[in-house]
Amino acid sequence: MAITNADKVQKSYIAYYGRPADPGGLTHWVGQLDKGVTFDVMLRAFGTSVEATTLFGNKTNEDTVKTLYQQILGRTPDSGGLAFYVGKLEDGSMTGITIAQNVFDGATGSDATMVSNKLAVAKAFNTSLDTEEKKAAYTGADAVFHLRKMLESVDSSTDPASIDFDTTIQNLVNDNKKSYTAIKEAVSSSETVVISEAAASSHLAVTTHSDSGYELLTRKIDVFGIGIYAADGVAESKLIHAAHVLAEYLDNDEDGVVDNQLVVDAIIGSKATVGLWKNEGDLDVITEGQRRYTMDLGDTETRPEWHVNNQPTAFDASLEEILHSITQNGYALAYPEVFGEKIGTSVADGMDVARGGQFIDIPEQYPESAWYSYQDSSCDYMCMITEYMYWGLSSILGAQDSRLDVIGQEWKLNTAELVETNDPTLYNLLTDDQYKFPTHLPDGSYAYAG
Repeated sequence: MAITNADKVQKSYIAYYGRPADPGGLTHWVGQLDKGVTFDVMLRAFGTSVEATTLFGNKTNEDTVKTLYQQILGRTPDSGGLAFYVGKLEDGSMTGITIAQNVFDGATGSDATMVSNKLAVAKAFNTSLDTEEKKAAYTGADAVFHLRKMLESVDSSTDPASIDFDTTIQNLVNDNKKSYTAIKEAVSSSETVVISEAAASSHLAVTTHSDSGYELLTRKIDVFGIGIYAADGVAESKLIHAAHVLAEYLDNDEDGVVDNQLVVDAIIGSKATVGLWKNEGDLDVITEGQRRYTMDLGDTETRPEWHVNNQPTAFDASLEEILHSITQNGYALAYPEVFGEKIGTSVADGMDVARGGQFIDIPEQYPESAWYSYQDSSCDYMCMITEYMYWGLSSILGAQDSRLDVIGQEWKLNTAELVETNDPTLYNLLTDDQYKFPTHLPDGSYAYAG
């Protein structure tokens, strides 16, 4: 019997993410496969997702293989299997997601019984999500954690019919209600969260620090709990300028109160920082696994003078790189179904229209209808969303008004009017009051004085 698309999707979630498919992801990917999107395209999207980066981005090849075996088969790999798959990762002939599929599909004996039971449990769990409230409860890190634990407990002796899904789901519903209440309280009390008096009175002071991982970047400015660090050789004026740009993005009316506390909390929770460098490799001194959380910003590309001379070819890159961190580590995590950097979110659907199609890989040539045509081969689908939000918001705020000749090969809607007229999906998302995006462009002069 041919395997159904629903089973293909479910197996991929179990094998690579270690959990049952969430209802939105299951519906989306089954729909994509039904429309002719290839299974390989789906696997590539899984392999470049935020969740994949969180699970495997900081692991060695050996640890990746061991994690996949433990996740799928509940055991460590034999020495031959470990060496084989580590070799495949090293020579680039396989990826984590393709190894996960191989291990799942290649299981034999009691291992085959175990993966069959995991699939049966995952399918039965999804069937039990039979109301909108129950489906909505499968969201967030806590739900994912508990459902991974549920699948971890399934082995070759498990009777899928014996699993108490009702209790599991009710616990998720209860937890979701508590989280929603906490979010409402955080939003309602966010007006009490202000920049520290010390930072305000000194206009975001440069300080020394002992932050783990950043010890060799001796200068730091704290902006609402988010660190901006500078390597030796970076002009102090550039560090201060970058901090002011970040402060203006987060507190756009400059009253000392962050405009969207949920976004700031997400950035802090993701460990995201900004690192200014003078020479290539300056940020390689960051240790303790923190390098992957640090957004790069070059000294020479940080140009406070642009806000005075507005030269199209000498743009202030702090406006771009800092906004990347805010959307990637803030909005994408605070509003995962709207701004999440994955296929099927509201912003991703808008981007697919802007690019003239849903391209996981960069096409040889974009359709003539596309107004967003990023060509950097190092930028995956997630990265494309980051750039898309940057182009949209910076154009709405006026940063690109005089730069069409410079950016037109990549982005054609360089004014607020053009974005509103030609990309109403993006315009409406970025100007929706509930998300509290900036409404004026930072200029590096954060004015709050305490």
